[in-house]
Amino acid sequence: MKALRWGRPIRDQAGLTASERRLNVAGAMVARPPRAANSVALLVDDIMTTGATLDEGTRALTSAGWVVAGVSVVAAVDARRALAPRDPLR
Repeated sequence: MKALRWGRPIRDQAGLTASERRLNVAGAMVARPPRAANSVALLVDDIMTTGATLDEGTRALTSAGWVVAGVSVVAAVDARRALAPRDPLR
């Protein structure tokens, strides 16, 4: 059983600025309470761009009573380049 899920729909994050991504996912995740006190969770994300989704997941898990031991990402994007205005020479 998953401990974490989306509690409401969110917009596709592609094309959003870092602040828009944070607003988009703010309060959007819910977590089930752990079966035992001080249960530990490890949050995993496939691609981290700004960290907004990881921050929201951490918020939801800790609010439900989990101890978030850390996060793991498969790939990270250089958000300064990915979210910067497009340069026609790039």
